[in-house]
Amino acid sequence: MPKLNEKQIMADLLYKFYNLGRWKGHGHMSIEDAVRGFPSHLVGYIKKKVIKNLVKEGFLLITKHAYGIGLSLNMSKLKEIEYMIERYHFKDEFQK
Repeated sequence: MPKLNEKQIMADLLYKFYNLGRWKGHGHMSIEDAVRGFPSHLVGYIKKKVIKNLVKEGFLLITKHAYGIGLSLNMSKLKEIEYMIERYHFKDEFQK
């Protein structure tokens, strides 16, 4: 598998939320669940940098809960989220 850059990791994370329907008001996901499935050497980077950038850019919204922080997609950024997924989401070389 080729190395992933930050845009590809962002798109993969957004795709995970998008595919599971984690929109504001319709569900959220904990940070631990969000990074599940990514390679272990990237988990710290995703938690500290990628998620922080997605929140800063307004793609992800934070909801505080008794068990921790919940993340959900920002519905008002739907077009930008779909564009980022379409452009950067990792696709196998066998898928065309």
